[in-house]
Amino acid sequence: MNKPSDYDKTTPSGESTPLPPGGYICKIMDIKEGVTRNGYEAIFISLDIAEGPYKDYFADRYRSDTRSDKKWGCVVTQLTYTTDGTNSTNRFFKGFITCVEKSNNGFFVQWGDRFCSCFKGKSVGASFGREEFSGSDGSPHFTTRFRNFYTVDRIKEGIKIPEDKLLENHLPAPAPTPNPAPASAPANDLSDFEDVISADDLPF
Repeated sequence: MNKPSDYDKTTPSGESTPLPPGGYICKIMDIKEGVTRNGYEAIFISLDIAEGPYKDYFADRYRSDTRSDKKWGCVVTQLTYTTDGTNSTNRFFKGFITCVEKSNNGFFVQWGDRFCSCFKGKSVGASFGREEFSGSDGSPHFTTRFRNFYTVDRIKEGIKIPEDKLLENHLPAPAPTPNPAPASAPANDLSDFEDVISADDLPF
């Protein structure tokens, strides 16, 4: 048998390719209203990568997960109000909505019963950074987590890769390789992504 041309670049089964840190154009898969463990009102935003070599990253991971209690790999918890007792609008909550409105031509948030559903399928920019954690073997490992929301145009312009969040008393890790810039497609063009929304094997 001849060696396949892409053999060396193929990820073995049972292993996952970590998402490189950086900026991505994302698609909002779902939003739910709820309450955090501390009793704060919040929205829970499920994201996936919408463009580039890591498109459908979290959908692919979800499909390949064989655990019975598997969960979506990128759910952002955003508090609706501040926690200082003033019941003021959380500026990051408004920032998320503003980023979505500026990233999708003609879109404006619909308050009331259609609040959550109006976001489904919309584009938004997001940054992801590496965070260090201690594995079951006691050694340090890295995972990539959501950091901040941006407009799609800001992601296309390029953002600084977030710095690693390291455990205490640990030396800085080697600098990560930047992820390729996402392809420039209109922010409101979702024609390539309808298969993700309608897939029966996803939790939305």
